[in-house]
Amino acid sequence: MIERTADAAKAARDILAGTCFDFGTICASEQAVVVDAPLDKEARAQFAAQGAYFLNAAQADQLAKLVVGPNRHLNPKIVGKPATTLAEWAGISVPPNTRCLIAEVGGVGRDYPLSIEKLSPILAYYVVNGLEEGVSVVMKFCTLAEWGTPLRSTHVAVKPRCITVR
Repeated sequence: MIERTADAAKAARDILAGTCFDFGTICASEQAVVVDAPLDKEARAQFAAQGAYFLNAAQADQLAKLVVGPNRHLNPKIVGKPATTLAEWAGISVPPNTRCLIAEVGGVGRDYPLSIEKLSPILAYYVVNGLEEGVSVVMKFCTLAEWGTPLRSTHVAVKPRCITVR
């Protein structure tokens, strides 16, 4: 989660480094961005400046059809592929320097294909209102996949920590 006191440039850099390394094939790589609403505009600008491409709703639907099959399981053909290749396969035109595809997603779980573990440079994007709502979304991910999720902040009261559900 990128909390409202976080350094948006550093958060975007760190998240993209994690999800773009080896094209996201490491299961510990980031799968989603949960951003506090007051930092949303700045976070989007930082992600875009660092090579992320934000999909519109129609493009996100096209990508979702590539990411999962009718059985709602991950399409193994997308694993470890560059963002530009995935966009091309989905029929989406992106700049040639695109490192990561980002799509706003309305929920967490198999009914939201871009929220699952994708093992590729694709991030689900959620905007929340405050730390409590953000942690609620993060906990849904942790429950879904037993992910450990970093909390990025510069505020002393919520210094970076890890939330883990087992």
